[in-house]
Amino acid sequence: MKLKSLIDCSKNTQPQTLTEEQAKLFMTLTLLEREDSDKVPLTAELPFTFKVLDSRLKHHGKDNVSFHCKLFLASLCNSPGKSVMWAYTLAHILELEGGAKVTMGVLSKYFPWGFPSEEAQMACWDDQKGHAHDIKADNLMDMAEWWEA
Repeated sequence: MKLKSLIDCSKNTQPQTLTEEQAKLFMTLTLLEREDSDKVPLTAELPFTFKVLDSRLKHHGKDNVSFHCKLFLASLCNSPGKSVMWAYTLAHILELEGGAKVTMGVLSKYFPWGFPSEEAQMACWDDQKGHAHDIKADNLMDMAEWWEA
């Protein structure tokens, strides 16, 4: 049995509207990635949400995700829990893509109309709670067996 990813939870829901800053970041990172540029204009330290997302992917050996993609998704997260949900979703995309690198273009393939709304994210969060599956655990995404393909 698999937990729902943000792909599953966002079906049949309205996507969130990106702020102007998020939309600019999406376009900038997409274009930089297409140019095979490792140069990302960072004006500050990487956000904590990036560090959570990145470390969770590395911990589970599912880190074939572009820096650009991880940085953009971290910008959508306002909590460590959301970073973990995005990491789980990226692991799911890696599985669907046969292990091929997840880039901004691949991410767009799975979210062509925008990114999950707060409502969709909360549905995903609720689904990964232990009580939703009659399991005595708090957050199933914290358990290694849920990450295995």
